[in-house]
Amino acid sequence: MFNRHFFERDFSRLIGEYSADKGSETPVVEFHLRDGSRHHVETIQLVADTCLSFRVAPDPGRSSDGKQPDQITCPYASIVRVDFHPRLTENKVGFRISRG
Repeated sequence: MFNRHFFERDFSRLIGEYSADKGSETPVVEFHLRDGSRHHVETIQLVADTCLSFRVAPDPGRSSDGKQPDQITCPYASIVRVDFHPRLTENKVGFRISRG
């Protein structure tokens, strides 16, 4: 189960190790939510006691009709899986890793 501790301490270390291992400055981070939705994450905006707020990476294939969220705030319990992928194409926007 994900919680504040994971995102404040473990997530940065894991994404940094993955990035170094794959040689990817901007890996793709994907959150799977309990409602079945999946989101490519550009940045994490807020880590609070009970919830997380993240910015959704722009998707060139996504319509710009305003129906897709740009930012999501959700309780930790709604996050069921976090995936890391190497950035394989120039069209995918990867996660912005802050370095120190």
